[in-house]
Amino acid sequence: STLHAGGKFAKEGGYTTSTGGMNGVGASCVNAVSDFFTVYVSSDGKDEYCIGFEKGIKSFDLKKLSDDKFLDEKGTLITFKLDKSIWKTKWYDFNHIKNRLRQIAYLNPSLKIDLAVCSKNSDGDKIEISEEFFFPEGIKGYVTEIGKNSKKGIIVEAESFDDEFSYLDTMKGKLEMAVLYTDDYSSNIKSFVNNVGTENGGEHLSGTLLGILNAIRSYALDNKLIKDNKDIIREDCMEGLCAIISVKIFEPNFAGQSKEKLNMPEIKNPVRDIVSAFFLDYLEKDAERASSIVGKALSAAKAREAAKKARNAARNVKQAIIGNVPDLADCSS
Repeated sequence: STLHAGGKFAKEGGYTTSTGGMNGVGASCVNAVSDFFTVYVSSDGKDEYCIGFEKGIKSFDLKKLSDDKFLDEKGTLITFKLDKSIWKTKWYDFNHIKNRLRQIAYLNPSLKIDLAVCSKNSDGDKIEISEEFFFPEGIKGYVTEIGKNSKKGIIVEAESFDDEFSYLDTMKGKLEMAVLYTDDYSSNIKSFVNNVGTENGGEHLSGTLLGILNAIRSYALDNKLIKDNKDIIREDCMEGLCAIISVKIFEPNFAGQSKEKLNMPEIKNPVRDIVSAFFLDYLEKDAERASSIVGKALSAAKAREAAKKARNAARNVKQAIIGNVPDLADCSS
């Protein structure tokens, strides 16, 4: 499937987008706040159909185009121009659009997106920006790109997997996941539901991190690296972790209109189970890889325990000093 931006549509003075969204909203929302909104669709690369709207109201019915086609191949083209009576600024944030299109292309490896920004001059249309987004490696390439920003370098190269899971007895979902580890102390994790970024996570993220924790604990116990599950906690396993988590489910329930968090407790355990199975196998297949990942988690656990002991010691000293000073009160200024 191809989204083609540019060409003939520029003569209408409009812009194009894959979903119409500037702030994560869908095509219907953009349609409601646009002077015009036109959709061209071709599912087979031969027959092309078109429907148009003005200020959210249908301006012409769905029709089949015969000669003046907009698409060179199968795909979808959406053109729109925002309503000046609603939007007071005339500038579009093209960096935001480019970043979102790049993200969509990573999440959908069979999708190619061509972005062209055109302006008019005396000689006709002039293309100012032209860029193609096509990443057949999918989220594995996405997490590799994120890992390049590591300050201390990558210690475990990217790996990805996908699997189906069941929830609510009859519903089916799909989880895609890509991971790598850096030598940094922080983590960089991005989660998505049906291509929508969930910045505040949700049950799909919680289930994934719990699955990783269970796998690392299991491996460490089996290899006598720890004595008890409590020796490693979730935060220890997140050090240096870069991950892309993408789930595809029917009728997702988000917490709030902004869709920043998935609110579906029923998918937490199924996601946890398949991630735990994958990650344990991921560790057992490569001893060197397991040593890097589990060793980093153990180092994080030791540092956490050392910091806890230092805090407790400092508190005990403070309490001892306060106990030996009569009528000591907190400073008031």
